Amino acid sequence: MKQERTKIDGSFDFSINNDIQELEKIISFEKENIYTVLNCASMQGKILDLGCGPGSTTEIIANYDPCIQVTGVDREPRFIEYAKNRKNFQKTQYIVG
Repeated sequence: MKQERTKIDGSFDFSINNDIQELEKIISFEKENIYTVLNCASMQGKILDLGCGPGSTTEIIANYDPCIQVTGVDREPRFIEYAKNRKNFQKTQYIVG
């Protein structure tokens, strides 16, 4: 049975748990590509992860280099709430924006 989607604040309220699970799957497939980009980048200090969703890529970046701080930004408050409960909360910060 297809879930009903309702409109809230100009965007659609999808089932947040399903969205997070789908995003986590996609990120797991893209993890090697993310590492390739990180290997080519010269990162120092702080990284801004725009459109961080539930924090998957933010956590990958934070785990990549122990010397960097990562800030994840997403417009969906429920994703940010979920991301704040991830493991690397000392190296990451999440902002709704």
